[in-house]
Amino acid sequence: QTKLAMAKKRGNPPPLRTLALRAVCASWHSGVDLGSVPVTLCFVVWERLRALRAGDSMTLSCAEMYPWVRSKWQLESLDLGDSREWLTDASMNALCYVLSLRSISLVGARVSDAGMGFLVRQQALRELDLSWCSALGDAFLHHLVPLAGSMVSLNLTGTAITDAGLPTVLQLTSLQRLGLGNTAITDKGMDYLTYYSRYTSAGPQGLHSLECLSLACTAITDVGLLKLCATQVTAERICHILKMIFIPLLDLKQVGTSAFN
Repeated sequence: QTKLAMAKKRGNPPPLRTLALRAVCASWHSGVDLGSVPVTLCFVVWERLRALRAGDSMTLSCAEMYPWVRSKWQLESLDLGDSREWLTDASMNALCYVLSLRSISLVGARVSDAGMGFLVRQQALRELDLSWCSALGDAFLHHLVPLAGSMVSLNLTGTAITDAGLPTVLQLTSLQRLGLGNTAITDKGMDYLTYYSRYTSAGPQGLHSLECLSLACTAITDVGLLKLCATQVTAERICHILKMIFIPLLDLKQVGTSAFN
């Protein structure tokens, strides 16, 4: 009663909505469930929390933003290209909470194999562009295996992958586009990539849905290209192969005319 009397002396007490908002923000944590909260009200809470943190010369942490990421921010496409040193292996862990992504671009990012663990949780991911992430090698590729049924586009151009990593790539049976330009891939790698297409009785594995393959600026020779051409050689298949590799092969210095004879 004393507090109520003091409030009346100061004027009207705060509206119930204001009191509720204060209570929510005061006890805010990463486990708050916003699933049934209207979007307009979520926005009000967001602005209130930002104002509180700004008053303390702080910003909202990744953990504090998680309730919105989980329930309201249904991101489908994320482009973090050319982030350079601003994007680190540690910061990539935040993507473990964004499970609605269908497309991710990390072009030129300075991340390593150690920062790719978030991929195993990206069950909706269809397109991944890691071109010119020069610190990425074979070790991270196993994180892609759980995405075998959804991944349709993978760009590894300019990464440090080698022939040893291609058996893992071969498990991504839904791939339609694969970029291997400017890598250490050799004819041995082509043997891996084309094995199940050349020997269909070996099993259902392999990149049978592949429509575009980039091999520009690699060490592939006529031998490797012939492995590709040897996959179910029919008139229809030859047309498909030429359509698939003609443009990406323009910078292949070690391929001669014998591969097309």
